[in-house]
Amino acid sequence: MVDMKVLDIEILPVERKDIVLAIDRNGNWLHKNWCRLKYYDKEGCPNVNICMNKPLIYDYYDDPFIFVCMKLDYKRYLSDMRKQFPDWSNRKLRIPYLWQKSKRKRLNEITEKLIIEYEDNYKIFGLDYTFRPEINGVLL
Repeated sequence: MVDMKVLDIEILPVERKDIVLAIDRNGNWLHKNWCRLKYYDKEGCPNVNICMNKPLIYDYYDDPFIFVCMKLDYKRYLSDMRKQFPDWSNRKLRIPYLWQKSKRKRLNEITEKLIIEYEDNYKIFGLDYTFRPEINGVLL
């Protein structure tokens, strides 16, 4: 399988006012239906019912917010996948579960190191964090 190259890791301090939530004015989750969409050969996200019951990030976490983001070379990945699997449709080539698990694991490892470093440097204990802000309504 083709590996997607990591281009950069960014640490972004984000203010509460700059977080975009995936809810409409009536409080309905906008991404609820996205999470239920079928993958090529699978049903939607297996955690969809768990995630929809989680509180919004504002109700669960306190300021400051720090996002750790990974930039990926998705364009090259798709090109390499097309070469390796010329019979696959565009939809199948773009299935997140083919690459998401390995990249999420790498991002989690990096984030855990940053959390330990942050706590060591600033002597802050009880730092709270999430590896999946989308389950708290953050539109990624």
